[in-house]
Amino acid sequence: MYDKPDCGAYYRAMREVGYGTPRHLMPIARAALAEVVRLRGEVAPVVLEFGCGYGIGSAMLRHDVTLDEVLRRYASPEMQGLSTLELADNDWDWFAARRRPGPHPHVAGLDKAGYALAYGHATGIFDEIFREDLQQESPSRPLARRLSRCAMIIEVGASAHLLPNALDRILACVGQPAPWFVMSPVQGGDFGIAIERLEAAGLRVERLPIPPFVHRRFLDDGERARTLESLRARGLDPSRTESSDSLHAQIYIARQPGECTPFGDWAHKAADSVPVGA
Repeated sequence: MYDKPDCGAYYRAMREVGYGTPRHLMPIARAALAEVVRLRGEVAPVVLEFGCGYGIGSAMLRHDVTLDEVLRRYASPEMQGLSTLELADNDWDWFAARRRPGPHPHVAGLDKAGYALAYGHATGIFDEIFREDLQQESPSRPLARRLSRCAMIIEVGASAHLLPNALDRILACVGQPAPWFVMSPVQGGDFGIAIERLEAAGLRVERLPIPPFVHRRFLDDGERARTLESLRARGLDPSRTESSDSLHAQIYIARQPGECTPFGDWAHKAADSVPVGA
């Protein structure tokens, strides 16, 4: 599902398992980007979506669309009957009509899934794409140059793939001031390693003070058991979240200490915009 010629099957599958992370993360990411622009005075900030797949994070960052609208769209019978080319043409028009007003960020997608990247680029979600696996190799020169100019790096539930080599390689390329990292790690993985790497790079890592939210339902009892065991092994109590039928995630933001303005209204208003119980 993660690397097909178009995104239809992927979004239908994610709808079936109750995918919810972008619903919570992206209002925060939009508010954080506005804060970066305010602090730095950037007109066209560069944003990189790490582990982007087809680009749901980037789509929601600069288009007036919700996760539920996207998931319903590809589940409709009329969309399922389209060829990849027809779907891409339809998606281009649909997203273009929903671009947010005002200055737009330059959005780059980074993933090792070539079909997913190409589809996101063809439909106007990404301005540029990088098919690279930073767990296995260092960034190419074009990607290193792009990282050196990033204002923000987002990941929508892909933090397990940021560790450890990928994050180290990203941090070795970023410029100054360093980009903000807006991340939604799924509980069960050892995100503490990422926090150590980010702090060693001089960034302050903060967890947004909102309760964990549903990432998606467990695929089977085995995945649920492995996740619960991982949490307990790290001294965490899963009784309020993973004892249900779903994986949960949280939101972390890493910033330079001099840019750590209080979350205050800009983050909490964004978090409050998510429907209760979502």
